[in-house]
This record gives sequence, C-alpha cells and structure tokens, in this order.
Amino acid sequence: MMKHEHIVKCVEPGSIAEEMGIEAGDILLSLNGQRITSQSELDSLVYSMRIGDTVEAVIYRGGNQYRIQLTLTEAKG
Repeated sequence: MMKHEHIVKCVEPGSIAEEMGIEAGDILLSLNGQRITSQSELDSLVYSMRIGDTVEAVIYRGGNQYRIQLTLTEAKG
C-alpha cells in the first residue's frame, strides 16, 4: 500500500463519488491536489466544494492510476 491513501469502502447513490465513477475498493490518492489520509480530511474537502467547482480525483484501481475530473452540478432528486 502507498503511504498516503484512503480506501473507498462504499459509494452513496447520487454522490460526487458516484458521478466521478469512483467504486468501492478504489484507493483515493488525492482530491484537488490534496492527499487524502483520513475520512475526516476527505469530508472537509468535499463539504468545502460548491456547484460549478471542477473536482479532480486521483485513484488507484486494479494496478493502474487514474485521474478523473467532474464539474459539480446540483444534486439530483
């Protein structure tokens, strides 16, 4: 395992993570350039985001590293 990481345990339907294509079991390395090492760190970053912000996540899945981008829109439903 890498030194700075956060393993995704579940993805809530309609969440930013689901919109980005993040899956349970992915290793979240960074969000908007900030390394993620804890759930509280991740929550703090997510709660600071606003509609229209561009979010970039770097994840590790199946031996490969991926960079995913999404522009936030209003929640569905």
